Amino acid sequence: MQSRSSKNIKVIDVSHHNGTINWTKVAMDGVKGAYIKLTEGTSFLSKTAYSHYLGAKNAGLRVGFYHYAHANNDPIKEVNFFLEKLGNMKVDLPHCLDLEESKGKNKAQVTAFGLKWMEYLQKKTGITPILYAGLSFSNSYFSSAVAKYPLWVA
Repeated sequence: MQSRSSKNIKVIDVSHHNGTINWTKVAMDGVKGAYIKLTEGTSFLSKTAYSHYLGAKNAGLRVGFYHYAHANNDPIKEVNFFLEKLGNMKVDLPHCLDLEESKGKNKAQVTAFGLKWMEYLQKKTGITPILYAGLSFSNSYFSSAVAKYPLWVA
C-alpha cells in the first residue's frame, strides 16, 4: 500500500450526508478532486449527486463517482444501475466501488461480488475502477484476487 506523503493530491469523498457544500472553499483548501456518491444497491440515487457534481466541476475540481454496494445483490444489476444514473456526466477519476458491508456473505462471496462488479464495469466502460473499503473489512472479506484493482483504504 502507498504511504501518505505531502506530495499526494487531496481528494475528498462526499454524499447526501454532507448537505450543501461550499465548493469554492473546498478548492481553496487545496482539494483537487472529489468522489461523489451516486448510487447504492439497485434502487438508491443520491439526490445531491448532480448538484455536488456541478459545484465541484465549477470550482475546478476533478470529479469521480462511487457506488455503495450491497454484496447480497447481483453485481451486474448494481453496475447497470450505476451506469444508467451516471448518464452523460463526465468523470475525471476512475469509477469507485464502495464495499464496506458483507450483508451476511463470507469472504469468498464478498470477493466474488467485488471482482464481478469491477470486471463488468471495466468491460462496459473501459475504465479500471478502484475499490474503497476499510482496512479491517479488507483484511476480513477480500482475498488477494482483488489486488489487481487499486485499493482506497478508508
